[in-house]
Amino acid sequence: TSAGKLYTVNNPYSDLSAVMLRFETGSARDPLLCIAINLWRRAGVGEMDQNAWEAWLYQRAVGLKASCGEENVTLTISGPAEQLEEAIPMVEARLLEPTLDEETVKTYLVDYIARRQDNKITADLQQSALRKYALYGEKSSFLNSASDEMILGTSAADYLAKVSSLHNAKRVTHYVGPRSIDEVEIELINQENYIELEQFEPKSFVVPEQSRILFLDFDSVQSKITVYGPDEPLNNEERPEYTLYGELMGGSAGLVFQEIREARSLAYSASGGYRSGSEEGDQNYQWGVLACQADKTVTAMELLVDMLHNLPDQGERWN
Repeated sequence: TSAGKLYTVNNPYSDLSAVMLRFETGSARDPLLCIAINLWRRAGVGEMDQNAWEAWLYQRAVGLKASCGEENVTLTISGPAEQLEEAIPMVEARLLEPTLDEETVKTYLVDYIARRQDNKITADLQQSALRKYALYGEKSSFLNSASDEMILGTSAADYLAKVSSLHNAKRVTHYVGPRSIDEVEIELINQENYIELEQFEPKSFVVPEQSRILFLDFDSVQSKITVYGPDEPLNNEERPEYTLYGELMGGSAGLVFQEIREARSLAYSASGGYRSGSEEGDQNYQWGVLACQADKTVTAMELLVDMLHNLPDQGERWN
């Protein structure tokens, strides 16, 4: 369609419908976009404030969800088909002309920055930052996030303008419901010229010339270890092999957990597997994770690395 790809699945059992719009943009392109989406969740439309808007949706049994990641923004609208016919134009109006006062924006942004500062001292966030740096180096999203000054220095109008720009942007649309594809196209596509969003480059990872170890000192009795091995670009024909290896190695029934935690009691938790890319050209990687007592770190890590390099002979599991 003129708005982008459209996928439909007929629901012959009821009039319940769901529409998901996925826009190929995100915080990797605009570090303020996900903040803007969170603010949009608090917005009203026309003479309705947020509470009145949510009551309007509730009265019609319509659900609306918005999410934002590094490389995509999704809007999902669900409910009875007849009610969606009324709700979709209202959602579009809320995209184009959302209403939100400066005081609400300022309160949210101050709270957001305070929570971000608090999270910086947690082990989970520091470990996540180290993982991202190990994989992406200087391209890590943690190194390219918005500063406090940038966040506070952006007006409510500018934040909402970022969301409003999605109205005219091409998207991938998924529809499930009783309507035919022609009816769906008429209901959802209301203009001819949509803006083509720039495509993201395929994901690639830092590939060191030799094995390297990155340390992050944290005052804790527990060691947390992650091992990565960048591999080939995604090949969709080999997805079954990726999945099979992941199921064999990961999970509570996987080899890594059973050997390291259950059989040898070397870790509180242990897992491993193979992460394939999302799109053609994205790089895959092999991974393993551990959480263990500090004095068992070296032994547990040596065993994990050996299992990732040398697949254990477990013929019965393959069968």
